Amino acid sequence: MNIEKELKLVHQKTKDNTDIVIFAKSLGTVLTMKLIVDQWYMPKKCIFVGIPLWYIYTQWFPIKEYVSKITCPIMIIQHTKDPAGSYQEIVKEINKMSNNFSLQEIPGNDHTYEEVEKLTEKIERFIK
Repeated sequence: MNIEKELKLVHQKTKDNTDIVIFAKSLGTVLTMKLIVDQWYMPKKCIFVGIPLWYIYTQWFPIKEYVSKITCPIMIIQHTKDPAGSYQEIVKEINKMSNNFSLQEIPGNDHTYEEVEKLTEKIERFIK
C-alpha cells in the first residue's frame, strides 16, 4: 500500500464532510489513524476491524503517539486468533495507550472477517 497516495485520496473525499463515520479494516486502520493525526481530521466515530499489529511493528508505525491524539470514539473488532494480531495482543497494546476504545472480540483464527452478521450487529450498536 502506498500510504501517502491513499491518504490524499481519502482526504479529498472526506475533507468537506464533518459528520462521517469511518469503517476501516487491516491496513485501512493504519491509514485512518495517520489521516486523523496528520490531516487534523476528526470523524464522528471510527470502527477498526483487524488491526494489523504485525505491520505496525515491522514498519515502525508510531501507534502510541497516534492513539494518544485520537479523541473520537473508536470501536476495535478483532478475531480471537487473528494471525496479524490476536484479540489478547490488541487488548494488551491498546490498554497500555488508552482506555477510550471499545474492544470487541469475535471468534476466528484468520484475518478475513467474513462474519457480516456479527460485525453488523456490533457496528449498529456502536453507531447509535
